[in-house]
Amino acid sequence: DGNNARALAGESFATEFELPTAAGRRQVFESSYQPIRQGADVVGFMTTARDITERKRAEEALRESEKQFKTIFDLAPYACAVSDLENRYLMVNQALCKSTGLDADEMIGRTPEELGAVMDAESKQRIFAELARSGAFHLHEADVVQGGRSATLGLSGQRIEFAGKPAVLTVPADIS
Repeated sequence: DGNNARALAGESFATEFELPTAAGRRQVFESSYQPIRQGADVVGFMTTARDITERKRAEEALRESEKQFKTIFDLAPYACAVSDLENRYLMVNQALCKSTGLDADEMIGRTPEELGAVMDAESKQRIFAELARSGAFHLHEADVVQGGRSATLGLSGQRIEFAGKPAVLTVPADIS
């Protein structure tokens, strides 16, 4: 077959294939091909296969979970943001865009401070200390000034993993 020919041509590679089980489910395997050389000549190849069915199922479950999270995040009537640990926005929803008057493209990769939102230092220190201590903060009040407008926000947040990296999901609510 084509895989054998590739290996006999000297190529090392891996491929996936599926086999049905007796119960009618699919079982996924990863097969690795390694040429065997004698001097400069390829005299054969070795192949190993391993069952990766559970990994594939876990990857699919993760994709589905991420899709559900994004749908809920986007549809939430409350402002929501995911930020990295340097407080740079990674993801914002439409409710946050509406409340700030900014497009998501303007916000992603930037901090609230870079966008003109200044939080009082005491609140910021208290929130970050709580996040470091417990991985979450709940209904912390913070005074924020943006574009000459002052507001008191009730901030809740949770440390999460986003795109394989630590991040913070934050939900701010204007409680002025």
